[in-house]
Amino acid sequence: MTSAHYQANRLAESPDSLLGQISRIVTDYSEFEGIELHCAIRDTLTDLRHLCDIHGFDFGELDGDAHEGYIEELGAAHE
Repeated sequence: MTSAHYQANRLAESPDSLLGQISRIVTDYSEFEGIELHCAIRDTLTDLRHLCDIHGFDFGELDGDAHEGYIEELGAAHE
């Protein structure tokens, strides 16, 4: 199973998870603004950087931690 399939199954099983909520928000934003989904994801990442600034977090550090978690989840998807 690919990571994409694994995450799609996860999304279907837990639509109220953080991933599910983010997916709905970003999709709704994309449709509301009339932009493609990849542009809405880019805008979301930009706003997450702003949110880190507001709260005094280092986005780069959190992104590095998130990447490690992503790699771990990729491994779990292949098991």
